[in-house]
Amino acid sequence: RIWSSAVEFTTDPLASFPSSLATPTVVETLSNGVRVRMASYPTGMDCAFGDMYLIGVFTSPTATTGSLAGSSWGWNDSACESWGYWGPSGEYSLQTLANTQLIDPGTTYWVRVYLQDDYDREIWSSAVEFTTLTVAG
Repeated sequence: RIWSSAVEFTTDPLASFPSSLATPTVVETLSNGVRVRMASYPTGMDCAFGDMYLIGVFTSPTATTGSLAGSSWGWNDSACESWGYWGPSGEYSLQTLANTQLIDPGTTYWVRVYLQDDYDREIWSSAVEFTTLTVAG
């Protein structure tokens, strides 16, 4: 084997990761869920470095597992286009998070947003409390 001379190169630095996420905004409560607005993905966390952008409903304001209802999106790295219903910075998405089997009427829950990048760095937003509507009996 014959090897060529070595060529020095420098890789791009790792993209900065957000130190916080925008909390979702509760738009409407339902008897079995909630309608929320979640902000678009943070700057730089698009197809280049983003991996997961999720929103979920929890029974505790500090919970990070066991979501009762939620939605998630990924990035299409090859096409450099987002999947899902949120758009570029400044746009918002209205999501209905509902589950008739796990979310009870007249009960308090919390909704949170989660972001993970291709390097497994992750962050959760603060939780937003809501109480589902009671069902007239």
